[in-house]
Amino acid sequence: MELEQIAARSVYCHFDSGHVILAEGAASDAFYVVVGGLVEAAITLPDRTRKVTENLAPGHHFGIESMLTNEPSFLELRAKSDVTLIRIDLECVQSLLSARPELAERFARIVKERVDAADAARAASRQPVGRLSLRDIRQRIEGLMTRQSRGNRSR
Repeated sequence: MELEQIAARSVYCHFDSGHVILAEGAASDAFYVVVGGLVEAAITLPDRTRKVTENLAPGHHFGIESMLTNEPSFLELRAKSDVTLIRIDLECVQSLLSARPELAERFARIVKERVDAADAARAASRQPVGRLSLRDIRQRIEGLMTRQSRGNRSR
């Protein structure tokens, strides 16, 4: 049921090679699942060079950290080849979390792993590190669930 709901509200997006899909420092109101092609994740080092941290292949996703924590993206995500993505917006995730609150913990752990990996990359590059605890992330996701519940009541 949830997969059907997500599929009905998701959008396929196509980007040409080289296109910046999500800029470092930008906020995201959606997350993306790679369907075809490769997406390159990179950070900008203090000397202004880019360091590739990961190449995302079909089945991988990105943008969930920024979307769920309301923090700017700590990575630049760029199409390394022509790519096809599924875009899943915040409202869809809020609906899913309202229906399945047990997923909040799983999302929080995914976000925490990604934030920790970015913190390690920043520390290695000597960029300032702002830490989010698993508790901070859980509270932000619970806030999203609360806003969704209120939104459903007013309709």
